[in-house]
Amino acid sequence: MARQFDELQRIAVPKENLLQFFDFDAHLDVTEAVEQVKCPVLLMHSRGDRMVPFADGEHLASLLHDCSFVPLSGDNHTMVPGTAGFEEGFEAIDAFLTRMTDGCIALEDAALSEFVQD
Repeated sequence: MARQFDELQRIAVPKENLLQFFDFDAHLDVTEAVEQVKCPVLLMHSRGDRMVPFADGEHLASLLHDCSFVPLSGDNHTMVPGTAGFEEGFEAIDAFLTRMTDGCIALEDAALSEFVQD
C-alpha cells in the first residue's frame, strides 16, 4: 500500500510544483501563529520522517501550550495503512479523543452541579 501511495504522489504532482512546495516548506515559520493556538493539540511525528526532521516536530510540540506529542515508528510523513506507525497513530488519536471527551464530560458535570441542588 505504501508503494502505491508513493507512486500516486509521484504521478499526481508535476516535478515543478513539487520543487515549489519544498522551497515554500523550507521557509515556512509558524512560530508566531503557534502562540494563537489555545486548544489541546495532538502532534504525531514519525521518528524517521523523510520530509520533516523529527527534531522539528519536537520543537513545534515544545512551542504549543497544551500539546500531546507522540513519536511514531517508521519513516513516513503520512500515515499509510500497512506501514510502521499506522496502528500507533490511530491508538494515539483514540487516546487523545477519549481524554478530550472525558474532560468535556467532567466540565459538563461540574457546570450542571451548580444548578442541581441535593
